[in-house]
Amino acid sequence: MTLDSGQAVLRGALGEIGASHDDLPWGELTRHSLRELGVTSLRLFELVSAIEELGGFVFDDDDVEASRFEAPAALADMIDGYLARRDA
Repeated sequence: MTLDSGQAVLRGALGEIGASHDDLPWGELTRHSLRELGVTSLRLFELVSAIEELGGFVFDDDDVEASRFEAPAALADMIDGYLARRDA
């Protein structure tokens, strides 16, 4: 199953890896860093895999670095870009 928005993909991936507060409204969720939501460096690999699976794409190697995965809103925007390329 693939999802069609960065928010939906990220929320689904956070739920799949058991991150805390994945059920918060989007505006509240984006006030936290992924680390505050329970995404440790080890869980980051699980998050990347879950995003790729739910989004139906594979991240470019240059995009898979911790600094790009700090803020939920920025990450959702990056996912939206991948989804647009997937659907082009």
